[in-house]
Amino acid sequence: MKKLVVPCRVGHLSHQRFGVNSRRYSGGVHETYFPTKQPSPLQEAWFSPSHEYPRRPCDSESSPGKGSPPAFRLIGRIRHRDIFSRLSKEGTYVRAHGLWCSLLLDSSLENAHIGYAIGRQVGGAVERNRIKRQLRALFSSRSGQLQPGWYLIGVTPKASGSTWDQLGALVDRLIGQIEAKINHSTP
Repeated sequence: MKKLVVPCRVGHLSHQRFGVNSRRYSGGVHETYFPTKQPSPLQEAWFSPSHEYPRRPCDSESSPGKGSPPAFRLIGRIRHRDIFSRLSKEGTYVRAHGLWCSLLLDSSLENAHIGYAIGRQVGGAVERNRIKRQLRALFSSRSGQLQPGWYLIGVTPKASGSTWDQLGALVDRLIGQIEAKINHSTP
């Protein structure tokens, strides 16, 4: 049988909680309440206020956003070490103010695959992760401008304090440099 333990009140020490057979407190008046009636199985579960929001149930559908839905996985990720070594040996290097890119075009891929190289000189972990999230969002919105291939995007300390708009301008400038380098090298 499961024993219910409820804190008891002990005279003027009501702010301290002791069990019925506590060895830490000896003597005094003990008052303990053991409920005799079990809760109904049909009784509703209690939710804390953080899990309860009266205006919006958990399973409701959200309202549709403005514009077209975002493209799903138009940019892949680089996950293998051999791709990074190929990029360093065979890749074409492009640099724009604050960003650089090493690229290797591959027609066997369906879309662009991007990896990010953000060193500690850019800033702490919070700053580096913020820049990586922003770059991921900016490149995914511009995925139609990138040809299928492997891209390693790097960040220099010049771009560390950039705002969203400034980083977007840097990405546009880098994509322009990439297109110019591809068009220049292909006859």
